[in-house]
Order: sequence, then structure tokens, then C-alpha cells
Amino acid sequence: MNNTEQQTYPKGFFPVHISICENTYPKESTADDATCHKIDIKLLVDRFILLAKEKYDLHIISNSHISRTNQAEATIAIPFPDRENIRIDFNIFASEMEDEGYHSLYFHMESAF
Repeated sequence: MNNTEQQTYPKGFFPVHISICENTYPKESTADDATCHKIDIKLLVDRFILLAKEKYDLHIISNSHISRTNQAEATIAIPFPDRENIRIDFNIFASEMEDEGYHSLYFHMESAF
């Protein structure tokens, strides 16, 4: 992240990058996996952001979708004390999405600092 991007969120906030994409490793396809291909992955990123906004003071720095790789990502800023809690929430969200049948997706969160 460059200095210009660092100025797009308030002092005391921690930038976090999230991404959701299809796994690229070969595996057996299941009926549940077919469901995954019918949904725009960007909707899942947006869904997580909406859920997180209900709980945290959240600032969206960027939000994009790369259709050729079927990947969606966002960079958000969250108050520094909440940085670990949002990681926990993202892991819970990923687990819930797997329970809903999205087995072929890869959920990733990392610091954008």
C-alpha cells in the first residue's frame, strides 16, 4: 500500500485485504460445487462487508471483481482494536459459506498495511 492509499482511512484504523476466489486445484466436482458457479463471487464479498458494517465502524478503501479469474476482493479499514475480531468473523463467514455448499471457494484475509 502506498502513502496515498494510507490517507484514505482515518487514523487509528487498520487496513485489511479480503479476497474470495475459486480454488484452482483439481478435485472431484459435486452437485454442491455447481451451485457455486452460478453465483457472482463479488456478491459474497459484498455480503461479508454488509455483515461487518453492522458490527464495526468499517471504511471501504477498494472493492473489485476480476471476472477472468472469478475472484472478488476488497480492502477495508477497521478500528485497530477490532482487527482480530473481524478475522474471526471472516473465518466464521467462510465456514458458513462452506456449509451452504460453496466448497470450491478460497477465502483469504490479510493485513493490507
